[in-house]
Amino acid sequence: VIAFAGIGNPAGFRSTLESLGAEVVKIVRFRDHYKYTIEDIGRIEACAEEIDVDILVTTEKDAVRLAGLKPRLATYVLSIAFAPNYPEQIIELIENKLDMANT
Repeated sequence: VIAFAGIGNPAGFRSTLESLGAEVVKIVRFRDHYKYTIEDIGRIEACAEEIDVDILVTTEKDAVRLAGLKPRLATYVLSIAFAPNYPEQIIELIENKLDMANT
């Protein structure tokens, strides 16, 4: 796959994709919170065709910024959820911080 993202830690994105079994041939990086244009998508697709890759992957955050753009190549979105091992402790920590802020 070719991965593309406008995030602060593209190495973490690559690592996550590889841990899921993807062979990441290239990462195309954009600055954080980048708003994509049709020209950007064209450049990514041209790069993919040049190295014979037919799947693109981006982050959920970046997928929102693709609104209205229709890549020709199959484009998948990596969605990540936060699932703490001890949710009760996380909630208690947040509640304690909120209590401290209100005193």
